[in-house]
Amino acid sequence: VRLGLLYQQSILCYIFQADSILAATEMTPNPSIPIAAIQYIGLFTAMMGSRFFFAFAFDMTRLGTLHIHYLSSLFSSCQRCELSTLTTLWLLFRGKKRNILRHRSDHL
Repeated sequence: VRLGLLYQQSILCYIFQADSILAATEMTPNPSIPIAAIQYIGLFTAMMGSRFFFAFAFDMTRLGTLHIHYLSSLFSSCQRCELSTLTTLWLLFRGKKRNILRHRSDHL
């Protein structure tokens, strides 16, 4: 019973703090972040702790930048393929490319 009262008090404290912060900054009637979202963030932080909030924010950031990760992987594989091709051509033109199947050095 006491733990439930502690949760209720901390939730009310966070909601009061969010309201006072919004009132202090004099937000416009149509803010970019709705007031309810800030109250829900305070509620989740009060119930699950700040570690949950930071982990959730980190996960949402990673999810939001997932397309950048995939583009980076695509470009790095293209660059790796081009570099391998240029290395093979460089060895071929210098006469140092080793043909493993025929046991000889290839050259042009």
